[in-house]
Amino acid sequence: MARQKTAQATAPDWTLTADQSAAVDLLSSGKTGGETAQALEVDPQTICQWQTQHYGVQAALHARTQEQWAEQMRRLRALL
Repeated sequence: MARQKTAQATAPDWTLTADQSAAVDLLSSGKTGGETAQALEVDPQTICQWQTQHYGVQAALHARTQEQWAEQMRRLRALL
């Protein structure tokens, strides 16, 4: 009988490193990939790879963008 793998054992770990978290902060504040790479002292290709291949970074950037949009909507509604 074949043993079934559990989802927990095979799920990738998308936890962010300190550099990745800092990159999310910089990118969401409007910095370019090059500026972010320079600030973190990493290769610009690393930032590009994080943005395109690391689901944890992608999710964090998406969440931050949603937070920023929600804040802007709140501010606009307050003007009405």
